[in-house]
Amino acid sequence: MKLDMIGSVESKKTYNEVVKLVQDLGLTDKVVFYGEKTNQEVVQCMKRARVLLYTSKFDGYPYLIAEAMACGIPIVANEQGDLELFKCCPSIIQCETSV
Repeated sequence: MKLDMIGSVESKKTYNEVVKLVQDLGLTDKVVFYGEKTNQEVVQCMKRARVLLYTSKFDGYPYLIAEAMACGIPIVANEQGDLELFKCCPSIIQCETSV
């Protein structure tokens, strides 16, 4: 199994820490950092996905959740995400996070 990380980097410091952790744990062959992708590229990635890990702290309307649901992908999300609209969906697992 492989973790594909897709999206822009909000904090270069955090990104560098995550890259270093992946290297330190010897997971460079299991974790791939793609950065931003076009809509078509994201669709192709989602078609291959087994699960979506949603880590957004706030998203006015979490389109990514709706897109993953449309693809039939199970979703793991933090409790900070704005998932009120999707509480009835059995394919979403919402996890507690510590601050």
